[in-house]
Amino acid sequence: MKNFFIILLSLAVIFSLGCDQQKPTSSKNNNEEEHGHGHHHHEAGAHGGNILDSGGTLHVEFVHDQEAGKVSLYILGGDGKTPQNISSAPRINLRTSDGPKQLKTQKVADNASHYEVSDSALKGDINGRIAIDFEGKRFNLDIETSDDDHHDGHSGHGHDH
Repeated sequence: MKNFFIILLSLAVIFSLGCDQQKPTSSKNNNEEEHGHGHHHHEAGAHGGNILDSGGTLHVEFVHDQEAGKVSLYILGGDGKTPQNISSAPRINLRTSDGPKQLKTQKVADNASHYEVSDSALKGDINGRIAIDFEGKRFNLDIETSDDDHHDGHSGHGHDH
């Protein structure tokens, strides 16, 4: 009976540890994808763009010039304000009518927290993800723009907060 209790207790501990390890992984994956999309319009960045949240580790100010076909990315720390240098250029993975297209951003001057890319695929509305590698982790932030985002998407909340 004593051995049965020890085995049962051991299984309960193993099961609970297994469940605890799954929760952060699952939540983190959701944050890496959901927060980029979910926090898309909540606050304007210093450069007039939308702040995307990776789940608290990184923030990205996403500035899209639809007419010029240009995207500027300002990489920010966990506070969403302090520039954060990264070691490799972010990539923008677009979903286009012609299929997937990957664009590699370029560092602006010697600033490892500011990246840009220009491409005809960035003219007008875009749909895809920004992939950023930071401290051994990959963050995928959803991006989607439309004319509604730039005209109607901001009605009902000001940017003076």
